[in-house]
Amino acid sequence: MREVNPVTRMLLRLNMVMRSFKDKGDYPMLYVIDRIGDRRDVVVLIVDILYDDMEKAEELVKKLLEHLDSYNINVINHTMASYIIPNKEVWRFVAMVSVNLNQ
Repeated sequence: MREVNPVTRMLLRLNMVMRSFKDKGDYPMLYVIDRIGDRRDVVVLIVDILYDDMEKAEELVKKLLEHLDSYNINVINHTMASYIIPNKEVWRFVAMVSVNLNQ
């Protein structure tokens, strides 16, 4: 059996956790998970939240952070900002996370 790279395992686990969060709450969001250069201890999580209202977006981020914590996923740092696409404001949450692979 082939050994899977720890970063690949983090990406797969985080994708599973994010998919369950999105499906469970049927939230209007898109997410991407990717490597950060040559780092083997963290990955980046980018979530676009499709709410117009900043308060709703912040509430969703709070739920997301709680969900990640419940899976023992450590959010090292994060930021949230908005940007405009044609006729709509979108909120982008970006986080550097570390995934505990022993669970």
